[in-house]
Amino acid sequence: TCANSGCHDGTFEPDFRTIESTYNTLVNHPIIKNDPAETYDYRVVPGDANNSLLIARLTFDIDGNSGLMPLATEPDSDWLTKKESYIENIKSWIMAGAPNAQ
Repeated sequence: TCANSGCHDGTFEPDFRTIESTYNTLVNHPIIKNDPAETYDYRVVPGDANNSLLIARLTFDIDGNSGLMPLATEPDSDWLTKKESYIENIKSWIMAGAPNAQ
């Protein structure tokens, strides 16, 4: 859903083309664009979903003009029907310490 052409396909960070690039551009990785209150320091903070920008980007429009991720989905994507489940899985991964898949 996120590594679509023109999105997180390696043309800008985070890079979701591979498991390695995803991990390396998310976990303890400084953010580029914060919310107006400068709430977040990292895209993913292991063990802390509430302070991980990734969760914020998936659940609300952080600054009122960035939009909710994903901004667009492929026609065959199941994101809309499984969104809550996917977000819970991401939160669980973060709360488990955001372990590397390797």
